[in-house]
Amino acid sequence: MQRENGFAKVNGTNLYYEMTGSGSPIVLIHGFSDCTREWDDQFEHFARYHRVLRYDVRGFGNSALPSTQRYSHSDDLRALLDYLGISRAHILGASMGGGIAIDFAIAYPKMTSSLIPADSALWGFKWSDEWKKRWKETYRILGTLYGEGRMQEAMEFWLNDPMIKPAARIPGLAFRLVQIAAGYSGWHYRNEDPVLDLDPPAAERLKEIKSPTLVIVGELDVPDFHAIAEKLQKDISHARTVTIPGAGHCSNLEDPGRFNEAVLAFTREVEDTGRYKNVEQIVEDDGREST
Repeated sequence: MQRENGFAKVNGTNLYYEMTGSGSPIVLIHGFSDCTREWDDQFEHFARYHRVLRYDVRGFGNSALPSTQRYSHSDDLRALLDYLGISRAHILGASMGGGIAIDFAIAYPKMTSSLIPADSALWGFKWSDEWKKRWKETYRILGTLYGEGRMQEAMEFWLNDPMIKPAARIPGLAFRLVQIAAGYSGWHYRNEDPVLDLDPPAAERLKEIKSPTLVIVGELDVPDFHAIAEKLQKDISHARTVTIPGAGHCSNLEDPGRFNEAVLAFTREVEDTGRYKNVEQIVEDDGREST
């Protein structure tokens, strides 16, 4: 299958992207400290049915680091889609990428065929005290390790994070996770990011989202991400939630078979009828389809 890859000089930055397949577009947005490789289990599989675009968010992977210029991730994505001649797409994001996808659906509703936030962040969400305490400590430790060039220790610390542990325990996946994260510079742990969020933030504007929405969350993800999934389900009209059994925060990597089938069943139904069927049936199936 033919691939296109390159750099798009847009919105005052340089974004790396890869594209393959044909059909209705779907965009894949990676999580924090990750890159396009997070989507290796989805990229070519989805290309059987869609024109698939994955890209490195500003500050990650092969894309340029932020400067002092204020910017927004949703505006970056809008500029990238314009650059590639894509007027409308399914928007799928994982973790941080889910937060970007939600912001995009609010800011650019006419460009959003559907919204699929997976184990998603949500800007403006009231995180638990336990989460805030742990994340502050994580930033402190990883800032020191990255700053001193102690990459192996940084990777070991990251693999033991409660969000990553379920994935790291799967044979062979820990090595892939390290490969995915190895290209991350640690810039955000040591610098002030001039990123702009929506004002008011997305957590206060979910009722504005009218795009068909499928919320995905791993059964073993940490409590705050389950709370976000519940809020998305509650506040977005007609949103549906699928829980991936036995998966943690990295559900697209931990169980790509069930994840992919849930996403594709949803996009098919959206395109066929404007509605979506009971995709929970798919993830409850005992068998795991190979990708």
